[in-house]
Amino acid sequence: MIILAKLVKNATVLLLCPHTVTIDALGFLHRFIARNPQDTSLSLTIAKACILLASKNNEHERTPRDIVDCFNRIESTCTHQEPTFLDSTSSEYLKQREEILECELKIVDSLGFDLRTASPHHLFLKLVKLFQIEDYKDFLQQCWNYLNDSLLLPESVTVHPSILAISSIKLASQRMKISVPHDICQYLSVDEDAVQSFMRLHGTLCDQRS
Repeated sequence: MIILAKLVKNATVLLLCPHTVTIDALGFLHRFIARNPQDTSLSLTIAKACILLASKNNEHERTPRDIVDCFNRIESTCTHQEPTFLDSTSSEYLKQREEILECELKIVDSLGFDLRTASPHHLFLKLVKLFQIEDYKDFLQQCWNYLNDSLLLPESVTVHPSILAISSIKLASQRMKISVPHDICQYLSVDEDAVQSFMRLHGTLCDQRS
């Protein structure tokens, strides 16, 4: 699941999508697979459809052709081969396009037409201003990186966004040995045990990526 989430994240970067598209696409992916675990055999189609839907939801639409070409480019990079781009009139492209559009409708239906995705980033920025740490550029960049990584976890859509924000700050402060208020959870009325539980998953993911 995390591998698929990384693929979605990388694809949105290659497609030059705004950050909000990445957040939505990952949120749709986690929510859909949690409700439809039997559909993981169609994981690549689901990933493509989540990006298509997220781009529409944020009014920065990417076409099915854009997305298919992007995934082909990623695959060619992984296999160290020259990228191959399908002809828009070819049967293979038309088949993939139809599968993506059908999957997009399935995702919308599965999510109950609720395309809202809670972002932890505005809560993180709120804490930054509250603690007056705007000048600690390296620390803030590490926090931001951890915050983006937290969205790769399926659990990111099952907890309150404030837990992701606090977990990212706490992880960065531990690893860079920078002090932050010990009662940071109280500022957003978050349970400390819930933060610690998520931090264990979050920290393991960050260790794997370091």
